[in-house]
Amino acid sequence: MGVMRKERLSKVLIWGKTTPQLSTKHMETVCTGGCLEDGSPVRLYPIPFRYLGGDRQFKLYQWIEVPIAKSRTDTRPESYRIDSRHIRILGDPISHADGWRKRREIIFRQPGWHFDCLEQLKAAETATKQSLGVVKVGQVDKIQREVRSEEERKEFEDKLRAKKLQTDAFGREAKDLAFISERIHLHWRCATDGTEVNCPGHTASVLDWGLYELGRREGAEAMAARMEEVCDLVRRDLHLFMGNIKRHPGSFSIVGLWFPLKREVVQEDLFIP
Repeated sequence: MGVMRKERLSKVLIWGKTTPQLSTKHMETVCTGGCLEDGSPVRLYPIPFRYLGGDRQFKLYQWIEVPIAKSRTDTRPESYRIDSRHIRILGDPISHADGWRKRREIIFRQPGWHFDCLEQLKAAETATKQSLGVVKVGQVDKIQREVRSEEERKEFEDKLRAKKLQTDAFGREAKDLAFISERIHLHWRCATDGTEVNCPGHTASVLDWGLYELGRREGAEAMAARMEEVCDLVRRDLHLFMGNIKRHPGSFSIVGLWFPLKREVVQEDLFIP
């Protein structure tokens, strides 16, 4: 672990959790995205989510209180290290009623991390190392399913097998973790209407934990069907939470999904018997 700078106790609203990754140092980690009370984004790491006690396993759009501190090993401005033993959950998840209005009050409070196009976020990364951002989807061109290779499966299973021969610093043994046989990639164009931005179109991997857990439980077809539902732009106001990779800062993935029903759809559904 990198040298910890001075910690501060902070409230964080969780908006994203990526699918668990086997880790050399931490057994298994989940990259977690959230917002501070002023709406500014943070990335919390390391969080061995499945190894946390039940009283610390937070949900999306739930406030937590935790000591956070910058680490010298990650210079991305939004990245903070935490001691997951001190996570405290603050109440129930924020309601999704009324077009996610109460959630929106926090997520959209700070405009500095919202961009008209992913190209602008990439430019901000070059200029200031911005590593988290939100873009609105104006057109979905394709939802692509990628079947992973047998080589990838073998590498994953070998790594998991090696983990099961070890224990972590707290004496915990590795838990089973199913291999994800398919990945989802989204091809889209950003919603740049009314701006001078011309979106060239983008492709990115979707890393949202909820989507892949559905795939583990019910199969790849269910996972793909859920993604199709989320990407129905007639019914949903779709935004993408984008995050980059520490070793490849110019490469961004979809680390969370914002998909409330549009207001007119909500009003229409009220009159359906």
